[in-house]
Amino acid sequence: MLSDGVIDGKRIVPEGWVAESTSPTAPNFAFDMAGGRGVQGSGSGKFSGYGYLWWCLPNGDYMALGSYGQWITVSPANNSVIVMLGAVARHPYMSPDMLEQHRESSHLGSQMRSDFMDAVLEELK
Repeated sequence: MLSDGVIDGKRIVPEGWVAESTSPTAPNFAFDMAGGRGVQGSGSGKFSGYGYLWWCLPNGDYMALGSYGQWITVSPANNSVIVMLGAVARHPYMSPDMLEQHRESSHLGSQMRSDFMDAVLEELK
């Protein structure tokens, strides 16, 4: 993704596809870590829109958010790809204390994970 789809001098995806796929071609629908989605314009403001399976950030970074908190963040400005693995517990399996701590989370992750990713990207600057 960082090299426009070229690996070891060989083009893997068509030229321009990375830029097209990471442009916010769909509006920023409502999104929060609790899994809420809604109408255009009611989003959290973190994302500028949605590309081809990529959540686009206003600074040019983009993210893939997978089930159970599997995340990929690509930061062209920092020449970095950050992959976060691990299972985020589902609410039915949490103790009351854990449920309170993770009340804003879902199968996609949590605000704590988002804050961690933001801190890592800030340190890379």
